[in-house]
Amino acid sequence: GGAQLPGLAPAAVVAATEAALKAEPGKLAPTLRQTLAAGLGTARLAVGQATVAVEIADGQVRTRPVVVDASEGRATGTVRLDLKTLKLDSQWRLEGKPSDGDGAAKPFPAVMVSYRAPVAALGSAELKIDTTALEQELAASKIEHDMQELERLRRQNGAGAAPDGKPPEPPGPPGPPAGPAAPIPPFGHEVHPDVPG
Repeated sequence: GGAQLPGLAPAAVVAATEAALKAEPGKLAPTLRQTLAAGLGTARLAVGQATVAVEIADGQVRTRPVVVDASEGRATGTVRLDLKTLKLDSQWRLEGKPSDGDGAAKPFPAVMVSYRAPVAALGSAELKIDTTALEQELAASKIEHDMQELERLRRQNGAGAAPDGKPPEPPGPPGPPAGPAAPIPPFGHEVHPDVPG
């Protein structure tokens, strides 16, 4: 009871996702990776009270999948400990929930986090973070959002269109002056009222 797991908080995925969506299109992926790495480096996931089933075979201790639900999402992982080398290998899926308050919104694609280190050096273990699926989803969402914004602007600009729905035609070039300022036709050219030159 009361256990906490460092570097495995779904809240970090949510914060990184929101930062990436606000970034410029070309900076989406770097922003996501940098923000996520910083967030996972400081965040901790509260496990609370949990029972973990383990299997001991072939000189290794393996856990059954461990699922930890939090308000910001879910962490699912497995841990394997080699009893000969005392090296621990851990694989986790971190899924963040959209923070827009819509309970029906689907969770973001999972971020895969793994680390491998001797038990004595777990505190300095380097996290390997795979954000490929999340990057693809966010890039597609950003394109869709931009298209919707363009469509909204197009409709807004079309509010001054003619009643038939077509935009007003631009005025044509000015016609020849009339009256005393009109040009004098060449010799032998017959002039009729309202008939071009």
